[in-house]
Amino acid sequence: MESAWATGRPQDVTYQLRFLPTEEFSLGGLYGFGGPLYKHSCIDARSDPPSEFLVRDVRAVLTTDSLVIISGTMEAIDTMSILARKVSPSVQREAIPLREVTDAAFRVTGDTGLIELRCARPSPTCYTRLPVALADSITGHAFVAHLLSSARQHQTAKGDWT
Repeated sequence: MESAWATGRPQDVTYQLRFLPTEEFSLGGLYGFGGPLYKHSCIDARSDPPSEFLVRDVRAVLTTDSLVIISGTMEAIDTMSILARKVSPSVQREAIPLREVTDAAFRVTGDTGLIELRCARPSPTCYTRLPVALADSITGHAFVAHLLSSARQHQTAKGDWT
């Protein structure tokens, strides 16, 4: 995942924040020491269900003019098979111009911090709550403050801020 992050990261980073990574793992297949009922195991792609894992790492990066959300995902089915080793992460990037960000807030809900974004134009990223570990809540507050300050500077410069 780190190589995917390095590949997707913009050059002109002014501030960055890593969100809580999500990991899912399901152990599938039938297990035993032999016999017709146990012919499939977790390393057999034909097992029903197969074993699989999914790791998702999302980071936000502020550049001089954009908020970039980078999402790296790695998944594999039948994690013990030789094919699983050939799985590489996929990286998605969404850039939101800072002049489009109208509001941002950091809130604590239960045992998670959440960053909420609002934008002038509808976007799934702007209306999604992005989870931050409570241990990173100071960084989350600082990121939101920096984001709002940068957005206001762009909106004032362009005459968009009301």
